[in-house]
Amino acid sequence: MGLLPDSSDFSIILYKKILCKLCHNFSNLEEPSLFCILKNPSKKEIEEKLKNLEEEKEYKGGNLLYCENCSANREMVMSTFGINIPNIFVFYIGNVLGKRAQGAYNFFYCGDKFELYGVICYYNSGCRHYIAYTLDNAEWMQYNDDHISYSSPDFEHAYMLFYKKT
Repeated sequence: MGLLPDSSDFSIILYKKILCKLCHNFSNLEEPSLFCILKNPSKKEIEEKLKNLEEEKEYKGGNLLYCENCSANREMVMSTFGINIPNIFVFYIGNVLGKRAQGAYNFFYCGDKFELYGVICYYNSGCRHYIAYTLDNAEWMQYNDDHISYSSPDFEHAYMLFYKKT
């Protein structure tokens, strides 16, 4: 990675295969994204997302998808796989509406794929305030407006998590 990252450093391309359970017709989609949104995730959910970047979802009952082959709404299975795994992966944690994440986070170990190197914390105590942290030689640096100091992130207020490939 050079001094200035290009879009391939951040973008993930998700490959989606949608299969009709009735006629077995399938369609493929490519979906680019720059970050992953998780609503108040647990530590395990973040670790699993980074390890796999895969998921399968069933659409049935009142939640059907349109099948072009059948010309009707049908039960479907959508499989998602990561194609392009970026050099830098950003998790946006949906806790800015007054809801905190489920417990305090600590260092997320994700095997040999990614390591946590940056955190942005959000504080809404009357006035909205963001504090950034980066990992520098195994020590956390805090960037609070124009004040820089050594301090560990308050993971309970984590708003964005930045991972890089190892």
